[in-house]
Amino acid sequence: MSVSSDDLARRVERLERENRRFRRLGALALALAGVVVLTAQGNGPEPVLRGETVVATKAFLLTDGAGHPRASIGMLQGQPSLTLYGGDTPTPRVQLGAWNDGSTLMLFDSAGKERAMVVVAGEMGSLNLIGPESKLRASVGVVDDAGMAFLFGKDGAPTWSAP
Repeated sequence: MSVSSDDLARRVERLERENRRFRRLGALALALAGVVVLTAQGNGPEPVLRGETVVATKAFLLTDGAGHPRASIGMLQGQPSLTLYGGDTPTPRVQLGAWNDGSTLMLFDSAGKERAMVVVAGEMGSLNLIGPESKLRASVGVVDDAGMAFLFGKDGAPTWSAP
């Protein structure tokens, strides 16, 4: 089997793109891990870096070399959130939010439509799966220390539930 130089060049180009993507994701993961470690060291509302200069702002935006947004940390509806973007447009792919008694993790498709959500609020937690028309299709959760599960049809009506 012979492989043309054009095929090899395309393969090398694809591998280089994937390598760059993995390095970027790795760098972001390390940065986020650093933030987690630094914030875990703080006690209460005091600055994490005692004796250091503290930068206070309402939002941070991380962009790639072409200026496309890749991540943001800021306030969303008055609560802190972290958003990761995909593609060359500011399309959200992952969003993590926190508020007084709970938190959410939302996952979006390539068009920016919400597809899955993990919610923790008070004593309740749930995993919700959302269909292409932005309608809830499945939900599994715990409420009042009891498990629950629901499946929903195209019209949004429950088709199955347990217990």
